[in-house]
Amino acid sequence: NDFSWKPSYDISNSIESNSYLDKEYVKKGKPIIAEKMKFAYVIHGAIISVRSMFYLNEGNGQGNWYICTVWPMWVFYSNPMNNLRPSGNARFEPAPFTYFGTSGALYYDMGQKAFMYQSFPAVVGTTDLYYTQALPNEAAGAFNFSDPNDGLLYMGEQEDNFYPSAGYAILKQAGGSYKYIEFTDQKTVANMVTTENKKRASVFPAISNIGQAKFFARSPFAKAPYLYYVTNDNKVYKADISAANAAVEDITSTVLSGGYNEITAFKYMLPNTTGIGGGAERHLAVATYNPSLGKDTGGKLEFFTIVSDVSGQLTRAKFPNNEAAKNGYQIDMSWTGLGKIVGLSYKEM
Repeated sequence: NDFSWKPSYDISNSIESNSYLDKEYVKKGKPIIAEKMKFAYVIHGAIISVRSMFYLNEGNGQGNWYICTVWPMWVFYSNPMNNLRPSGNARFEPAPFTYFGTSGALYYDMGQKAFMYQSFPAVVGTTDLYYTQALPNEAAGAFNFSDPNDGLLYMGEQEDNFYPSAGYAILKQAGGSYKYIEFTDQKTVANMVTTENKKRASVFPAISNIGQAKFFARSPFAKAPYLYYVTNDNKVYKADISAANAAVEDITSTVLSGGYNEITAFKYMLPNTTGIGGGAERHLAVATYNPSLGKDTGGKLEFFTIVSDVSGQLTRAKFPNNEAAKNGYQIDMSWTGLGKIVGLSYKEM
């Protein structure tokens, strides 16, 4: 019930015997250091199971995605998910970003500049988990996955209560603009490309600075079509993605203050951050850093909430303070004196 580290937590202890990672890393004593790590929840009956995925830079110019799942069967980190199975071991070079849903994962082939889909099995014994395939031909809709593009900037999830409710990707376009596309979770590759699955598309001009972004956070609320992002120079932007062209606003002054000028982590927390059941209050977590206070005490953690679905404006979240809450008093969800925060994860006690 704490956050202390134990050697048994190391990823090496979750590698399947005689797998590629076991032979090339564990047996050789090479450390397995996840560059990216993601989790998704799947609900079957009354049970919530977790799937985890990580991206490993192999050090030879290649990177691979690995997955661990416990339902409907136990599969530990073993073989690269970007291998084209079961018809062979041909691989594609994946981007270090995915959409990781409850029914499948969407990868991006950097060589072909195309999306690839992996279906998660619902029955024991299927080979679907190891089968990654190209998206089929598609009809028009809000966008086409197969539209020509110059590469992937980012791909992630719009997080709901215990699972992603949608996915999104930001694609580089000719001329310096970027295209935001949003889609829903699907069970089959055929359903991925249907018109109904394509929720929205919105173009960001080059002057939006989204190409310099280091963090992205999509609002989890269905009625709030907003994407928030932080650039390398620690500017914070809010983008209304409800129309064909994104409306972008600089909201840095809302987030940064008091010498805390570096943003070190920026994400919506899953399932919620207030203890209120049903994920009713999902807040945007922002970790900042004041270098003049030193690495052990210069960190600050704050949570923000959307003022309204219409405006998308952020305000600092508040939390009831036990007995005082009965009198209407609430404390700001803001804490200083922390170390430099580089990652955040929700833990239910």
